[in-house]
Amino acid sequence: MFKKDDQSLWTALRAGSEKAFVEIWTRYYIRFCLDAQSRLGNSHDAEDVVQEVFKGIWHKAIKKHLPEEVDMDAYLHTILYNACNFHFRNKKKNPVEYRPEDELPVEGVLHDPFSSKEIIRIINDTIAGLTPAQRSAFELKILNVRNKDIARQTGKSPRTITNQLAAARKILRNKLPFLLGD
Repeated sequence: MFKKDDQSLWTALRAGSEKAFVEIWTRYYIRFCLDAQSRLGNSHDAEDVVQEVFKGIWHKAIKKHLPEEVDMDAYLHTILYNACNFHFRNKKKNPVEYRPEDELPVEGVLHDPFSSKEIIRIINDTIAGLTPAQRSAFELKILNVRNKDIARQTGKSPRTITNQLAAARKILRNKLPFLLGD
């Protein structure tokens, strides 16, 4: 099931709404740049690919070539994934040498009101705002510890741990929507 606000945003974009496009761009740009950078290995290529993705989405919107009902998040991520693969294949055919000194730090590439330090501070403050039980379960989960093992370490039931993690994720989703796209 698609989120209702995503579907109305998608419908507005299909109608050529610049406001809807800007909202989608704001929601996804940072995550897409980071995702593309992890796939492609450098920030220059990542930003180029993400800009091409958004340019393509806008051109499809104004030409009325976007699909009618889609899971917007999955659709956009699929476009990014395919664009990264296309870029990677073409780069193999036409290799370009990059020097490490040419790389910019992520905050230098992403045109966003938040710097990396600010984002880290916001995330840390949000995690610090969790209850002690939620925070300890969440911190162990980040380290890929299974719920059963967290329960064993904390002396709580696995169900309690599952509930604490769900509550922590809900808090994080509500306070960090610019990172999670929610």
